[in-house]
Amino acid sequence: MPNFKQIPGKTFTFIRRKTGQRNTVILPEKLGESNESVIWTSKSSFTRGGCWQSRLFMALSNKDAFKGQGPAGLISRMKHLLISSKTTAIRDGHEPAKTTAVAMIKEWELQNGLCALCEAPVELLKAHYDHDHETGQSRGFVHPFCNSIDGLLRKVRKENRQIILSRLKNRYGIL
Repeated sequence: MPNFKQIPGKTFTFIRRKTGQRNTVILPEKLGESNESVIWTSKSSFTRGGCWQSRLFMALSNKDAFKGQGPAGLISRMKHLLISSKTTAIRDGHEPAKTTAVAMIKEWELQNGLCALCEAPVELLKAHYDHDHETGQSRGFVHPFCNSIDGLLRKVRKENRQIILSRLKNRYGIL
């Protein structure tokens, strides 16, 4: 019978609910500390202020969310893209995307799997979520390359931008 109480300095077996997979680790000596197997997660609702979580299972959960798999499926992928977008916006000093994961799903469905810029098919796992850096308004899902080119072209006058994009598309088959 597994021990469900996390005792510092003792072994503890984490059980992943989704698969039943087990991960037995040695917990750190003190509450609030982390090691290579576990990470301390602060939770004010717990009497001791938090608990340990398996790094292995956290990585697997993050991987599932990135791929849009697991119990939440597509919504997990959209949440992952939103978090990534907000992190980048904060780092680069511009406005984050003003949307929700549910709105992103509707937008993805409306795009029919096509890039918002070049209208070629785009895979959801490779797509970037593009938005206006000044207003935060969505521009849709785009190829990483299209996103980079679009960012460079935003510095060019609007009339010239579409001409350059169409020439790149027609001449080189890119975008």
